[in-house]
Amino acid sequence: MAETPQLLKLLKIAKLLKMLKLLRVAKIKRIIVKFEEHIVTDSMDLIVTFLNITVQLMVVAHYLGCFMFAWGMEEFRGGNTGWVKENSLLDETTWTKYITSVYWAFTTMSAVGYGDIVPITNDERAITMAAMITSCGTFAYTVNSIGNIVKRYNQ
Repeated sequence: MAETPQLLKLLKIAKLLKMLKLLRVAKIKRIIVKFEEHIVTDSMDLIVTFLNITVQLMVVAHYLGCFMFAWGMEEFRGGNTGWVKENSLLDETTWTKYITSVYWAFTTMSAVGYGDIVPITNDERAITMAAMITSCGTFAYTVNSIGNIVKRYNQ
């Protein structure tokens, strides 16, 4: 009987891993690469590269926000008070839920973390820490990409 809560946690994680099937964003990358092949001027290349970085940041924020919201709903269904219930999002519109989740992701990614949306349960805290680590890598990649753009543009 003591293994039942751990089994339920594993089932929750397995359900959330199904979301990884959505990572078919590689097709978008191929389209962007084909588009970049047709760019002739340096200024257009600069604009497209910045646009590419922005889209990548938005995709990471989208997935982090959706994952956190899904986990918050699982916490609620499990009888725990999570961040979704604490922020009174249960009766809100889908748009409000999405914007709030992505807002949390962007504040976490930018290391600002205003504190208005905070993880409540230990599982939510663990997800937030994983999101912070992911965000550090994304931020480092973005800064490096911008540095490479500026270096290439100055040559």
